[in-house]
Amino acid sequence: MKTSDEILLIAKMIESGIVPYGWPLIESRFQNALSTLDPTQRRFVTRKFRKLWRRVIRSFKEIPEVYRNMKHAAGMGLHETELTHQQRVYRVYVVREYFREDIQNDIKKMRTKN
Repeated sequence: MKTSDEILLIAKMIESGIVPYGWPLIESRFQNALSTLDPTQRRFVTRKFRKLWRRVIRSFKEIPEVYRNMKHAAGMGLHETELTHQQRVYRVYVVREYFREDIQNDIKKMRTKN
């Protein structure tokens, strides 16, 4: 059974327009989920994911050393064929953590309103 945080995380991913995925990432399941989409939807979803991980990494631009390390860890600037498995997983991890933090901020806002 999924925890309420996991359910919120999946809902946030769907709301953002990307294919929801679990952690640890099982690439075959993720690829199977993508393969169920028609080519136009698949292109849209993968493009949306690319925009998200790039946005997250760029948000650290004010801290040059962290930004440089994150760019390297995510393989930013590399062609798709040049990426390692670790770089792909790091991209997924970064987006997942972005959503987790967003959910935590939403919960804090809700608590302060009450």
